[in-house]
Amino acid sequence: QLYSNALKSLDALSVLPEVLAAGASFNGATEFLDNTSTLIGTVKYTSIDKKYPAYTGINRQKFLEILYRQAVKLGAKFYFDNNVTEITQTSYTVSVTCKNGLEFLDYDLLVAADGTNSKIRKQFWKDSESTYSGFGLWHSMHPLHPSVKEKVTVVMKDRRFGIIPVSYTHLTLPTNREV
Repeated sequence: QLYSNALKSLDALSVLPEVLAAGASFNGATEFLDNTSTLIGTVKYTSIDKKYPAYTGINRQKFLEILYRQAVKLGAKFYFDNNVTEITQTSYTVSVTCKNGLEFLDYDLLVAADGTNSKIRKQFWKDSESTYSGFGLWHSMHPLHPSVKEKVTVVMKDRRFGIIPVSYTHLTLPTNREV
């Protein structure tokens, strides 16, 4: 779900039209139901500017592909599957050395996406630990039923279940549950 502040940022990156075309925009409400499907509340979201929808649902993979294409178009370079052995940082730059001998010297920004047990995070914040929250999260994709007009969340004692449109044809059903 991309709310209007995110959409404004995507507009500045020149990807908003593609994001809006790939996703589905909504007025901005989430209905909360209890385990008997009784409405217990509605949260309404407002847009920061009339130019943007309150929120847009989009398939995560499609969203990442849009961002990747734009980053490459703007000159960003991506390097995958490199084992980082050393990172040095100055006030203005960062340099990286990889196990395979690749060196990236004097960059303005390093984005490391190495997962929950990040070795890179450990290098900078030695005492950081990932902690289990007690919940698992599952997503599944399904055709969008015509009756679904906004997000819906069902709240139960030990789980939450969502119906979240990610396009005008599909929805995702995230379930988070105590395990």
